[in-house]
Amino acid sequence: MLKRNCLIATEPRRDLREPRRSTEPFASLCGSVAILVITTFTACSGAESNTEVPDHILEMENVTVYSSNYLREADTLGFIKDQTFGDSKDLIIGHIGAIAVDEEERLVLYDGHQSAKTIHQFSPTGEYIRQIGREGRGPGEYLSGSQLNMSNNHLLVFDRTLNRHLVYSVETGEHLQTVQIDPANMQSEDPITHLRLGGYHKLNNELFLLSLARAQRYYEDEPGTTRYFITDSEFRELSPEIFRLNRRLENFGEWQGMWIMSFFPFHSRSLLSISESGRIYTAVSDEFFIRELNHEGETIGGFYYPYERKPLNRREALRDIHEREKNIVENMPIPDYWPVLDRMFSDDEDRLWIATETDETEPQKWYVTESNGELVGTFNWPKESVLRMVKNGFLYAVENNSDSGIQQVVRYRIEIGDQDA
Repeated sequence: MLKRNCLIATEPRRDLREPRRSTEPFASLCGSVAILVITTFTACSGAESNTEVPDHILEMENVTVYSSNYLREADTLGFIKDQTFGDSKDLIIGHIGAIAVDEEERLVLYDGHQSAKTIHQFSPTGEYIRQIGREGRGPGEYLSGSQLNMSNNHLLVFDRTLNRHLVYSVETGEHLQTVQIDPANMQSEDPITHLRLGGYHKLNNELFLLSLARAQRYYEDEPGTTRYFITDSEFRELSPEIFRLNRRLENFGEWQGMWIMSFFPFHSRSLLSISESGRIYTAVSDEFFIRELNHEGETIGGFYYPYERKPLNRREALRDIHEREKNIVENMPIPDYWPVLDRMFSDDEDRLWIATETDETEPQKWYVTESNGELVGTFNWPKESVLRMVKNGFLYAVENNSDSGIQQVVRYRIEIGDQDA
């Protein structure tokens, strides 16, 4: 018997007008996509459906289950190259780490190359503006720029090496604040001294979602966990733990007399995305099921797409595995299927950009949905170009310059159309 609040989405019915083909910007068209894709919903109680849905999905409340045909009926998103950042003879970027974009479309990136460790700021048209902060341990200095966020015209930097939260002015680059993040000095109802700092996500201008991790021990067969708490900008007091996610499974073995640890792509992973408005989305890579949590860690919504899973056997699991890891794979349990999802992030309109797993030789298949799972569009994207974020109707990707091989950020304008990237 299906739960009352679960919804089954039957096969979508298309508007009878001619198929829509437009070159209008993505930001102005996204709201109209749902108008031309009319989906009939049937309450789950007593409803019949030919969609095979796992029991644990059907037992949940406030979850919408879409027909697998819905994925094949989506619009195609097209992309037009608009601007590059960091492609200059005067500035050579070694390795692009975190990036962030403000409301004026100025871009900030962290060059994490060992010889650089520098935050750079660019104008919307790609001109270099300034260096922000510098490498070091003093006030306003950093040894890493693991995460970058924008908030009230401020740049927020998380330095994972020094466990610091730094604040700079976006307008001037001036250092405004440094806060040391130390779990040993935090007030919490939960025991946290055995956990190590993972990082944070900005929920709003005042609150952060802080992660603390418990690593997997070498003798354990279950993965470690990452636990999430809410705190303010002083990082002194934590809420009770609101949820936790499994970390990637670590696999241990011996090679040439050495004890080694490896990760393998066929094991499931937890995915997390925090939107600019503070909405929390989680998923596990084994299935196309996105769950939304509130700030108390309760599931308040979600959506599921039946997605064909690719079977996995040991021979395929051993393909492309390094010689030093083969003994581990030959003696470990192998999942029956490859994962379904690879990545997920939110844009500034609370839409979700979800990448599915594909063969290494194939472009990656992406799905863009509204927060309730309603499909906006799909596209294929080359794996050598790494999508980072979407803001103000633009997609930002990290790519290598085809001539110099130097990394750069490329901005694309997003359109509704029938071409792939």
